[in-house]
Amino acid sequence: MVYIPFLSSDWEPAGKHVFITGGSQGLGLALAKLLASRGSDVTIVARSVSKLEKAAADIMSCRKDNAQLVSFYSADLSSFEHSAEAIKWSASSSAATSSHPASSPVGRLADAVFCCAGFAKPGFFIEQTEEDFKAHIQMDYMTALSTSHAAARAMAAANHKGKIVFVSSTVGLMGMVGYASYSPMKFAIRGLAESLRSEMLLYGISVHCYFPGTILSPGYEVENRTKPELTKKLEGPPEDGMTPEQCARGLLKGVQRGHFFITTDILTELFRANTGTGGSVPGNNWLLDRAKAFVALIALPIWRRFEHDRTIRAHAAQHHREVGTLSLSSRPYTSLFLLSLLHRFLSLSLLCIIPSLIVQPFDSSAQLLSPTTSSSSSSPWRLTDWLVRWDSIHFLGAASPEPLPASGDGVGGGGYQWEQTLAFQPGLVWLLRLAGYSVQGRWSLDAAVGWTTVLAVLSSSLCPPLLYHILCSVLSQPPLALVAALLSILSPSPSTLVTPTPEPFFSLFALLGIALLSPPIDASTKRASSSWSGATVLQALLSSFCFAVAVAFRANGLLLAGYIWYALIWDRPVSSSLPLRLSSATTLTIFTASPFVLSQLWAKDRFCSAADRRPWCDEGLGIVYSFVQSEHWRVAEWSSLDSHDRY
Repeated sequence: MVYIPFLSSDWEPAGKHVFITGGSQGLGLALAKLLASRGSDVTIVARSVSKLEKAAADIMSCRKDNAQLVSFYSADLSSFEHSAEAIKWSASSSAATSSHPASSPVGRLADAVFCCAGFAKPGFFIEQTEEDFKAHIQMDYMTALSTSHAAARAMAAANHKGKIVFVSSTVGLMGMVGYASYSPMKFAIRGLAESLRSEMLLYGISVHCYFPGTILSPGYEVENRTKPELTKKLEGPPEDGMTPEQCARGLLKGVQRGHFFITTDILTELFRANTGTGGSVPGNNWLLDRAKAFVALIALPIWRRFEHDRTIRAHAAQHHREVGTLSLSSRPYTSLFLLSLLHRFLSLSLLCIIPSLIVQPFDSSAQLLSPTTSSSSSSPWRLTDWLVRWDSIHFLGAASPEPLPASGDGVGGGGYQWEQTLAFQPGLVWLLRLAGYSVQGRWSLDAAVGWTTVLAVLSSSLCPPLLYHILCSVLSQPPLALVAALLSILSPSPSTLVTPTPEPFFSLFALLGIALLSPPIDASTKRASSSWSGATVLQALLSSFCFAVAVAFRANGLLLAGYIWYALIWDRPVSSSLPLRLSSATTLTIFTASPFVLSQLWAKDRFCSAADRRPWCDEGLGIVYSFVQSEHWRVAEWSSLDSHDRY
């Protein structure tokens, strides 16, 4: 409808009965007070009885005439049943007809129904839950839908030419960061209003839709508790908003003039002019709307490019820190694995290239292997020259079926031949022995080193993703977990992660065991699941298996049994008796320690049955590990550098 002052007659609220949802606070309350001051009888509806009673008293004080009626009704209007009851009650002559807390009704059908109820809980889309979206559907859209449906049925049945006024929002004309659960509901209200504007012509009922910007109401204060900082920047400072009283005056002015689209700020008006002209609904003023649409055609792309989008992009880094979505964290596990793999290949390349082309390595372990075969000894490019470093020679000595080539009688061959090698757990020995056998059944030193290196690279590359998973579960801080996992890639001794050493395999199985005892991760939030009720005995059994494998590679894996005790006894214990959990933890601890215990029993049988009994055979439990570490390797002693005289 085109508003022409000297031809159009304004809607006059004096003597009218107005029905306002959400009338206990904010825009609804301000509108009720304004209409009372203009001579209307007022019915307000909300859920809180205490707020309704206080609001009704405030409205009474604003009446133009003491004969005006003010009533309230407490109900949740998101259901069709309750909305129909509220509309019917407001038109009834007795309060006894209500099953809800209420005052005395006005006693006649409402002339205008204002759907002001609603709420907003802003937040980033990926952080909001199913409950958040359902709440907005119920509180925002369903409340408007059920109220307007009940009002339209009552007005149509009584042939009452009233008004239905919806309250959408600026974000019912445009989307905005942080309002993914709220904005679609306001778009839906706009769509409902446009549909009803045409259909209600059948009954002489007029429909209007108000699109406010920021309203400085109590609801605005609640919104800001969850509102992202980026959303606050895009909305502008609070002083850019309007008070509920200012919005109420603008809304009433639009209704009086017969406007379908009602706005009260320039930005929303430009969006209205740009999107709301034409179609099945009328504009506000044909000439002015076209002029505003022309301005919007030029101004809105400039605003969007240089203000809206630029603000969002400038906030990207802070946003990633807030919600833990760094550039690689959309696929953190894959990204961490690939970065780890890249780092391992670079380390491997440097380990192979630098000693061969630039400087000779200070570690000469590989020289013990140099005359292995005539064919390989003629070539300077051998895996053993590149990759056998430090303790690897001892593991290879125990893994090789034959003595390794060296001066004198050779080193190793056929298992643990020397007492000092008992400091090394058998896990890597078994792996090297298995990896060295070809399909012809012959054991190859190069094959053992090569395949074990490949497995070491893969195992060490899997550790950062596992660490990230564990830290997300324990700390519930994805950004911190990601930083820690990234730092773990940069090992201070990268060569131990890409050569035949026990560290990559120990780390992999230790982290696997810990991950099995950790709470599962919510895929959307990258945080521990709230439904976690503690580790089960089955999870602890699988974890102890991983820990046992870790112990087979390094003896300090014995300490990993503490995680089993923590999970079964202390950390959210499963719903079973304490004796059962104690016995389970004890049994799994023994299982975890079994590789170490078995290796010590084997060593005692191997070295303590001979005529030349070693000192450790008769000391305490006869454990060789601690004796070898202190006697041969001088662990934790500065004099370990001269321990070569022990070999």
